[in-house]
This record gives sequence, structure tokens and C-alpha cells, in this order.
Amino acid sequence: MKNVLKEVFFEMLNSPNPSSPLLLWKLNNAIEAILAEQFGTYSNPDVSVLAAKFNICIYNDSIIENFLSYHGHKNISIPVARYIKYQNSFDISPSTEEIHIDKNVPLSTRRYSIAYGIAEILLADDKIEYYNEYTIMELWNSSKKDLIKDSFALLLLFSVHSTVEILEEFYCSTCNLKITSEDWICFLAERTNSSRYYATKAYQIVRNLLGMADVINDKELIQLREKLINTLQISPIYD
Repeated sequence: MKNVLKEVFFEMLNSPNPSSPLLLWKLNNAIEAILAEQFGTYSNPDVSVLAAKFNICIYNDSIIENFLSYHGHKNISIPVARYIKYQNSFDISPSTEEIHIDKNVPLSTRRYSIAYGIAEILLADDKIEYYNEYTIMELWNSSKKDLIKDSFALLLLFSVHSTVEILEEFYCSTCNLKITSEDWICFLAERTNSSRYYATKAYQIVRNLLGMADVINDKELIQLREKLINTLQISPIYD
């Protein structure tokens, strides 16, 4: 599993545009292949179980409390998770890979933080000690690696096929009502145990991939878009 993802990560790192539709579609396909193999479904994956499949240990911690006791409330970016990877002595045993999550964060933040941490650790150099942390108030992605980690986390929680299935479910349950984009985002967030913020970001990726299906020139993606069009007939969403 790791090798497949690392190949896509390597291609994205070496591209001038790691967020291109084609590369995001390749990343989505790699993620969905892993989800199908491990869970038999794309929807609502247990990210803690997936981390364990990658031999990554997850620990509950008091990250926010310790940060505030040391820094006070002056810093807007308060860490909620830390990612640690280091090579064990003499290279006899595998490297230690850990995700530490603040014990008080809500499930929506926890799920994204673990998904982000899986990519963080997979992207880390195998031969060096590595340490990083994730905050809920990052103002922007500052590197290609940040973009890749964010894209991986979002597509892991909201893969293209699962998001389309949820959209079809949403339409069928509300087709006789006048609804808004906010209604759809709330529904998507609730169905995936995620925040509206992450749901909005992920939906932008998915809708862009569907919109660029002809450019990507992938038969499966084109067919998925056509199926969605036939199901929805006329979009019920009003901005």
C-alpha cells in the first residue's frame, strides 16, 4: 500500500502543479484502491484502523493544554496533533511512526488530523528523525508537501466515488424541497463525521475533477459524471 501512494506522492512532488486535475485523480484512485482492499467500501473509512495498517501508532495526548500552559493564548495557531518518525537504533527494527492527537479535539478534527498525519509520515525521509505538528489555524499551505498532505487527507475522507454517492443520496432525500448549497455541505459533513470546512474544501476538489473529466480523459470519471447528471437531472441546489 505504501509503495503505491509513495509513487503518486513522488509524481506530485516533481510536478510544477501538484494540484492538477490529473494528479489529483491519480491520488484519488490510489486512495480508493486502498480503501476497497482494506474496508470493501470508499465511504467513511476508519482512519485509525488505516493508520494501524501502515504500522503507525496513535496516542491520545494533552497537546493543547501543554501548549497553552507554555505559550499562553498569544499564538493563533494552536497545535492539535503531532507527527513523529525516527529510525530505531542500529536499523535492526523498523522506524517508529507515531501520531499524537489531543484527547479533547472533536471527532471531525481528529479524523482529518490522522488522515493528514498518514501522509505526513509517508512523505517523511526514512533515514532522518522527523517531527512536525498540525494546527487547526494554518493560514495557507507553504510547500508542495503541504498541498499533497492536505489533498490526501481530503480525498481519504471524501473520495470521489463516496462523495458522488452521498450527493445522490442527498438529492433523493430532498428532491421535492428547495435547498441551498449550505444544506448540501452540512449533509456531506454530517455523513462523513467531518467539519463543514473540510467538507467544503473536499467538495471543491471533487466537483473540479468531475468538471474536468474530459480534459483528464478518463473513461471511468466521464461515466461517473454522466451517471450523476442522469440521477440529478436538474441540479436542485440554489446559491
